[in-house]
Amino acid sequence: MELLDLPDDALLAVLGFLPPRQLFACRVACRRLRDLCLHRYLWRHVSLDGGKAGVVLAALALAPCVKSIVCSGPRDVQASRVKTTNCVVTRLKLFVFGGSNRMALAMEMIQRLYALGGLRELDVNIRAIQSTAPLLQQVYYLRDLRKLSLSVNGHVEALAAKCNELETKPSLRELHYDALTGGRAFLELLLRTHASTLQDVSLYFCADEDIPASTLLKIPGLRSLRCFATTSLHHLAVLPSLHTIRLIGLCASGALQFLRDASHLRTVELDACDRHSLPALGSSRSAPLIETLLVRNLVVRYRVFSEKQLLSVLPEFPALKVVDLDGWPSDDFLRGVSPVSAPSLATLAVHCPLQCAHALVHSPAVQSLLLRNPRLHLFVREFLENPCGKKKKSCSWCRKGCHGELLGRKSPMSFSSHVKTAGCPSDCFNVTA
Repeated sequence: MELLDLPDDALLAVLGFLPPRQLFACRVACRRLRDLCLHRYLWRHVSLDGGKAGVVLAALALAPCVKSIVCSGPRDVQASRVKTTNCVVTRLKLFVFGGSNRMALAMEMIQRLYALGGLRELDVNIRAIQSTAPLLQQVYYLRDLRKLSLSVNGHVEALAAKCNELETKPSLRELHYDALTGGRAFLELLLRTHASTLQDVSLYFCADEDIPASTLLKIPGLRSLRCFATTSLHHLAVLPSLHTIRLIGLCASGALQFLRDASHLRTVELDACDRHSLPALGSSRSAPLIETLLVRNLVVRYRVFSEKQLLSVLPEFPALKVVDLDGWPSDDFLRGVSPVSAPSLATLAVHCPLQCAHALVHSPAVQSLLLRNPRLHLFVREFLENPCGKKKKSCSWCRKGCHGELLGRKSPMSFSSHVKTAGCPSDCFNVTA
């Protein structure tokens, strides 16, 4: 049987393995492939990077839809093609820089893709633009967006007086906002407008600028918040739906009070963990409920002290399933993790140090950790270049020949002391057998 003897649905399944450039190449083979290669089924999950300008332009001219497009500039030729496109784009990411002309082109692209009715996610990164008001005002009036990411490297003019809240229908579920200078009034306008639908908010601005707590309090469905650990954060402890908090920077007194008083937290990320953060979290009303704890950027001079603190507060989190660290923990920390100190712990995520992955998993501390915690997965997020993969002189474990899958391994992997079962990660690997 030849390929073209397959029925359309089977042939579409085969064509689904081809990248966009090869789909366009297949179109010239015959009339049937000309039509099938532009089937919506093949394009609805395609993401196009602006670095492949020819493919992007061809998709805008021919494809019925794409999942996302990333565009830098934008350039005149891209904007001109967008003006006549009928390609429905679900997610658009724009890097806008280089003056008012580039901003005008970006506005044309946004308007056309929005008019086609499928735009649900918009990510705009603005650099070196003196006046951002026209573009931001256009973004504000877009309806039916589900996710909006705004990053402005420059001054954001006060737009609150120019925008009519009554003309915009609440729709945003996620808002990511990053403005280095000003922009607070526009941020609060967005928060007020979409208060009834927002669930996930990320705020990045000057570290010494407090968060708009009074406005955030009026978002009844707020589930996740990422922001600087500022003083006014303690006001948000009363939000009943706030389950995820990601704090940037060292915690101010109000942020520590928030950690103590919040009663509904399930996931906590401490971006800069100092000697005060973990004890506050350990005494939190949420401590019995917390399932995921991410600890980032341990202050160097307190790192050993902070690991001891983390070990001391682990028993306060009986429901804790995931601990995620941004480095490799000490042997003392690994020896301290047990079913007694962390009865529900299923995943310990770490970064690999500069050594062979094979030798790493055979270290006494790792072997003891996995044998002592039979349900635990030690997830090593990334391996650097394996020294045993290139050098003729391998470590003693690689010379023995066991666990050959680890030789030269660089991709993430979950190590355990049990046989892989249905509930295990796909990369679960028993290193104690």
